[in-house]
Amino acid sequence: MKDEELIYAEIDRCKDFEYFAKEYLKIKTESGDIIPFILNSAQKRFYEKVKKSLKKKGKAWYVICKPRQLGFSTIIQGIIYHYNFMNFNQKFLTMGHKSSASSNLLDIYKRFYDKMPIPMQPVKLNSNELKLKFKDRESENKVDTASAGEVGHSDTYQGVHLTEYSRYPDPKLTYTGLAQCSKYAKYFFIESTANGFNDFRTKFIDALEGNSDFEAFFISWLEFPSYQKQFDSIDDKDRFLAELGKDVIYNDYANEELILRDKYNATLEQLHWRRWVIDNTCEKDVRIFHQEYPAYWQEAFLSSGQPVFNVEICERNRLDSTEPVQQGNLVPIYNTASEDYQKCVLQGKTSYYDLLPYLIDIKFEHSKIGYIKLFDDIKFESKEFNEYNIFAGGADVSEGLEQSDKSVIKVLDRRTNRVILTWSGLIDYDLFANEIHKIQVLLKHKWYINIEAKVHGVAVIADCFKLGVNMYFREDFNKGFPEAKDAYGTKTSGGYVSDNSKNLLISDLNKAIRENAFIDRDVSFWNECLTFVKDARGRMGAENKLTDPGVKCYDDAVMAQAMMWRCHLWMSPYRKEHIVNYNLVSYPHMHKNNRKLHDNSLKF
Repeated sequence: MKDEELIYAEIDRCKDFEYFAKEYLKIKTESGDIIPFILNSAQKRFYEKVKKSLKKKGKAWYVICKPRQLGFSTIIQGIIYHYNFMNFNQKFLTMGHKSSASSNLLDIYKRFYDKMPIPMQPVKLNSNELKLKFKDRESENKVDTASAGEVGHSDTYQGVHLTEYSRYPDPKLTYTGLAQCSKYAKYFFIESTANGFNDFRTKFIDALEGNSDFEAFFISWLEFPSYQKQFDSIDDKDRFLAELGKDVIYNDYANEELILRDKYNATLEQLHWRRWVIDNTCEKDVRIFHQEYPAYWQEAFLSSGQPVFNVEICERNRLDSTEPVQQGNLVPIYNTASEDYQKCVLQGKTSYYDLLPYLIDIKFEHSKIGYIKLFDDIKFESKEFNEYNIFAGGADVSEGLEQSDKSVIKVLDRRTNRVILTWSGLIDYDLFANEIHKIQVLLKHKWYINIEAKVHGVAVIADCFKLGVNMYFREDFNKGFPEAKDAYGTKTSGGYVSDNSKNLLISDLNKAIRENAFIDRDVSFWNECLTFVKDARGRMGAENKLTDPGVKCYDDAVMAQAMMWRCHLWMSPYRKEHIVNYNLVSYPHMHKNNRKLHDNSLKF
């Protein structure tokens, strides 16, 4: 074969990126050595994800949360170089958070070119501190630096690499401009170490929850083999083992090091390295280590407030979380054969409230995107379920904030103290009341629910009152006797949440969590607990929720759980047997629907 044919045959083999990187790309090590670019385990795992995305969607858009110095900027620049090498008329943008970082990225890219064998090198049109362009392919990689204003708007890009995005002066503004000229890009990589609660965290959460075209990718420092430190002797190792989990400098919560060893399979050498880094590069602050070298993604986003709940207990429960047994929606079943039902429909009266007299039952319909997640394999039609279970519910009503906070319902099975049901979603307030009533029918009316009586919650309570929902009510004895409710029961129905009452609600929930009083396998609840903090003024809520209305940090599940737990404490103790002739005549202040419930439905 002629030399030219050999080159074309080799170029064909170079379609495989890993082969191309190993044979033709060179990188500089921390010690300054120039070596072939052989992907490490973290880079391989990432590239496998990229290949799957390309095959499935024809593009690879990723938000990458990572520890420091794992080589992700290197592999992304390698992917860019490979794509420009194999294709024509491509334009990529690489952007750093400061000019020195941008220059370092271009140096990586230029080194790939300079160290290639000359017969394989594309013809270079120009190269400067801003870009490198191939003459024969008309493909280029342009470098820019993020600033407080809009940048990178004058071109159309087939690929974008934003590095250390969390440290951009105005990341949201920068991204908004770039998104318009990169909406058809094949590659879009946003990679960074964490830096508190900012737009990088928002984009990572959106990608994680499937709320954007991006996919989330996280890599733990424990997956990188070089992050370990050998002991000088066996005695040193034994002393280290004896001290593990005890020193508060290295343990943000009790036994953190032991949890890393037992739950995350950290070796003693890795934990030894961790201590060395905390001492020498993190100013003896373990929270800085969490941000720079996270073991799991929640740990990466450093909390500036004081956690309200015990971090160790919340993290242990987070690790024990499971996928829901079932997910779906509740669908009403009506007596469609009824003449009155048919007449009602013909008259255009088709709302849930209008058709309530003809409601026979509620059916659980499976859906991967359903509002309801069930965490116990409950047989709703079983005799045991119908006869014995009594439930407590709590509902937090969406406030309509910029964070797109959701309405949430939590339901506790008081027989087992397991949270069996979570309802979560964005929905109109009257429809939310319908969902609450559907859950009541599903549970055979054997519950009470505590609905937050604040802002939009009052409207939900009024609708629930009309539907006959069994609601928690507040008793006010300021006048020496229980005060009457207004026409809709909104004066005393539901739990009014003021700053003072919120403290009591959270205090009760905190005690329940600390004493393991209930079991909740829903990971979203424990994620919220980990970011539920007390700020400098003593106010409690999701991290940064008060100071940054756009932050993607929620406390809806926490508040719903607190309302649920208050309802549980308020209700009569759970009993299996039915108390015959249960009389509520001496309690005239109770709502007639609640009285009917006790007479005909609830069996304590």
